[in-house]
Amino acid sequence: VSIKQITGRDYDPVSLAKDLCDKLFIRYQQLQSLGADRIMEDYNACLYKKGEVVKLRKENRVFEAKVVGVNKFGQMEIEHGVLERVEFGEVGWVL
Repeated sequence: VSIKQITGRDYDPVSLAKDLCDKLFIRYQQLQSLGADRIMEDYNACLYKKGEVVKLRKENRVFEAKVVGVNKFGQMEIEHGVLERVEFGEVGWVL
């Protein structure tokens, strides 16, 4: 899938690459000056479905849980009676 297919618009690849490099450099500077905690705060502020109850699948079980956030180890934290930390690929979204 390309950006053009998603947006229906044409883009200049060189311009996009420069823009991406600029954004990455800004984040790198923030990481150096503010530390990783600020990056994690920003990441969690934009996290898909954060604070919402969603349906998830773990192995052959479907359950509902609230998306709490992502911790510094990259684990998604979900709450369904108890707080659980799951690794990437351990659960799937049920749409």
